[in-house]
Amino acid sequence: MFSESTKKTIFITLVTGFFLAVLGVVFMNMGGHHGEHGAEITDTGHEAFHWSKRVYANLWINNLFFTGLAAVGIFFITIQYVVQAGWSVGFKRIAMAMASWLPIAGLLMVILFVLTNHDIFHWTHKSPNTPNTVVCWVCLVICVSSGKCHDLSIQTK
Repeated sequence: MFSESTKKTIFITLVTGFFLAVLGVVFMNMGGHHGEHGAEITDTGHEAFHWSKRVYANLWINNLFFTGLAAVGIFFITIQYVVQAGWSVGFKRIAMAMASWLPIAGLLMVILFVLTNHDIFHWTHKSPNTPNTVVCWVCLVICVSSGKCHDLSIQTK
């Protein structure tokens, strides 16, 4: 399928990319020049940076992007069926392939949220000023179902 020179170029590119990825992980683990600023960051109440948080955030953002593409594929298929378009027969398979990612993306999103919620979502941190989590979820359901979110006030102890 590919000529020998093309195969050689692809192999060299893959090996170089793998080497640079490993080198990037090594440099991230070394911490860089953040040593002199680390005390300032932890004194303000924030926790120190760890390279795994960047990986978690990138996984979340990539999953969100591809979930959006899957939703666009479903939207395209829906529009084509509603208007009974005949011109899009060749394109519907591409949109269906995009939409097939949606169940996997949903499962991956739930897994990522459960495993990394305190690392990448600041609003999941428990602080002394926050009310009970169950009360918050009940209040959120009431707020959304009634449509009166501006009237909702939560009393904290």
